[in-house]
Amino acid sequence: MITSQGFVSLFYSLLNNNKLVSLNCSNKDTVNKNKLGHNGALALSHLLGNNNMIQILNLSMLSIQDKDIKVISKTIKNSKGLLSLNLSFNEFKYESMPSICNLLTQNSIEKLDISNNKIFTKENMIQF
Repeated sequence: MITSQGFVSLFYSLLNNNKLVSLNCSNKDTVNKNKLGHNGALALSHLLGNNNMIQILNLSMLSIQDKDIKVISKTIKNSKGLLSLNLSFNEFKYESMPSICNLLTQNSIEKLDISNNKIFTKENMIQF
């Protein structure tokens, strides 16, 4: 299990790595075993802001919430190297959609997975 502090340590240790092209932080079997947390999201944002080599980023099943999406998406929208982003099976809601849409308009992402989050609830569907 990797905690938020564990992710902070991991991401800061990768700051000077210019060979890493794929980073998979997801859980394999159990949903929400690893937890990114807000401090982890801040550290990831710092890593992505300093590393344009990462092309594939898997952040599925990390209990990512709306405030974390906002932090991460601000950096990702300026990333020119990221091609694939997996945010599936997290805990962010409809409120994160403007941040996600904004990041898609300003970078080179070709594949985005936001499935199995809390984006579409009965209340949100009425808005559409």
